[in-house]
Amino acid sequence: MIEQEYREEYPDDNDPNTNMAFQQGYNGMKSDSIDYMLESHEQYPLTLSLFYDSADLDDDIARYLSQRLLDIYILKKEKILKKGDLSKLVSNKASTLAFESALPLILENVSLIMLINFFC
Repeated sequence: MIEQEYREEYPDDNDPNTNMAFQQGYNGMKSDSIDYMLESHEQYPLTLSLFYDSADLDDDIARYLSQRLLDIYILKKEKILKKGDLSKLVSNKASTLAFESALPLILENVSLIMLINFFC
């Protein structure tokens, strides 16, 4: 069901990570207030899945947040990505922990930017 909805919403998306996730049985979460954003990177084979409560976070903010998270992750891991060995993305625990600890600051920054854009 979720794959069909995704294909209807993004008919031109041919991302290998998304296709693999659906082939492996990815079907998302069923809830009245949980939504998701899938954001794929154009240059590197990465897809970010952002799950959020639509009652607490606006869809536009969630979309912008998912884009910023993917951009920042790419900047942080670009050296590894350029080499093409994606298995090393998870082997660097310190780098991963540093990225995870920055997530609240990224959300705060995105919220602030969206507020500024809304009022200006």
